[in-house]
Amino acid sequence: MLATVPWGYIAVAVLVIVAVVASPVLIVLVRGARSVAYTYTDEFRLSLKHTWTEVDHIENAGSSQTMRLPDGTFVFVSVGLTTTKLFVTPDLRDSTRYRELKTFSLSPDRPLLSEAERRAQDELLLERVRRAIGWPNSEVELCATLGAIDDALLADVTKRDA
Repeated sequence: MLATVPWGYIAVAVLVIVAVVASPVLIVLVRGARSVAYTYTDEFRLSLKHTWTEVDHIENAGSSQTMRLPDGTFVFVSVGLTTTKLFVTPDLRDSTRYRELKTFSLSPDRPLLSEAERRAQDELLLERVRRAIGWPNSEVELCATLGAIDDALLADVTKRDA
């Protein structure tokens, strides 16, 4: 008797009913996951004031990080092999509008480090710069803060610090 029951059709019918009932929940979960994922993008972070982007590591080079000030100006910090530079720009897409505000010299031994060691050190250097400049509200405040920072701020960062 049970052998004549079309179990395959019943299983498909049950799966269809479960899918129809669960689909609104799945839609909400997918939308929520997409919203959460968006909050981790640089685009979202730069839409907020005083929020730094994630560290962008450039292969075989340095690292960079960006923050938007309340006045709409962007602060761009770039760590290279021998220097760390701080720029401001009203438009991130137009590289001709970047204006260099400060350059910090780095250890002359830095080019000898492995890429992994340099990346770890880059994050430390970026953290020091972020702490030193604080949370300025405008480019004018940032310039004033940078004027008070010692040029040797990053000179003592060594391989063992990273």
